[in-house]
Amino acid sequence: MSQTSIKTNSFQIQELLQHLQIQFQNSNATATNKTEDCPSDVTAFMVFFSHWVKHRFDNITVRGAENINPNRNHIFISNHRDILLDPVLVNHALISQNHSAARCIIGSNLTEDPSMAALMKLAGCLEVPRGNLPLKQKFVTLKRLSQHIQHSLPHHNVWIAQREGRAKEGFDQTNPAVLKMLTMAKEKGQSQTEFLTQQSIIPVAISYQWDPSDTHKALETYLKGLSGSEYSTATRTDTMEHLIDSLDRCQGEVEIRFGTPLVASDNIDDVAQHIDDHVHNHYKLFDSHHAAHHIINKTVIPEHLTAAAKQLKARASQLPAAAQRKLIQSYANSYQQVHVR
Repeated sequence: MSQTSIKTNSFQIQELLQHLQIQFQNSNATATNKTEDCPSDVTAFMVFFSHWVKHRFDNITVRGAENINPNRNHIFISNHRDILLDPVLVNHALISQNHSAARCIIGSNLTEDPSMAALMKLAGCLEVPRGNLPLKQKFVTLKRLSQHIQHSLPHHNVWIAQREGRAKEGFDQTNPAVLKMLTMAKEKGQSQTEFLTQQSIIPVAISYQWDPSDTHKALETYLKGLSGSEYSTATRTDTMEHLIDSLDRCQGEVEIRFGTPLVASDNIDDVAQHIDDHVHNHYKLFDSHHAAHHIINKTVIPEHLTAAAKQLKARASQLPAAAQRKLIQSYANSYQQVHVR
């Protein structure tokens, strides 16, 4: 990527940060957003950010809010489709239902950019290590994160994605390592089942009609197929470009569905499967997913899906010809994970 592109993206993220900081400070100074209305700086910032994001989509639907206990804090584990919008939308859902905001667990690669680091600090985020760290250093860092989560829970809800990296091909699957990280803070002699149940973990299904990151993820999947290895987008420039682009591409509908708190077991894989079951059972299929299913399977597209099919093809047309099918396939895969299990 050229130096010109790097400068442009750096300017864009700096501009976004400054805009959010100024708007947040201004809104927080008004009578409706004073400290007494916002239990914490994290909630205050997310109140502003949730107002900002709700105007980016046509409609945001929240379901399952009755499963959230207002008298305690929870760990929310959701599927992962977009770097920034997933946690922001979960927080929007919480705030819109009169619950406190969640501190978000983000990859350390997001804080490599100084402007983004400042934004994440303002949002009260906690970092999970990314990259090839020495095994001992990674263990120490993950244990510290697990302890920080425990220290946060008496004061805040916490959000974490079900896996490292976004679901690039439309399949949502929990990595048991996320749950193992949480258990690193359990007391000596305490069973894993008891500890995880006490965390009051709530699975969350986030469903996008139009995935804001679909073109980037389709291109990554295509390039991975060419090289035979994972295509890395961990550079500062690529990460910022994807983040900015996804914010610009918000459209259509979104649904956030909260499940019931997990009753854990000693088998981490079973707990992970429980989260997957919630996501797959409650993933909202939109016209985009149904249209993609017809396109991939070369069946007749019903008239009520022709507009969605046209838009899918328009989004795919932004990619090299050989990569266009990957984008449409990702929507069809989401359809498949709901209907074929």
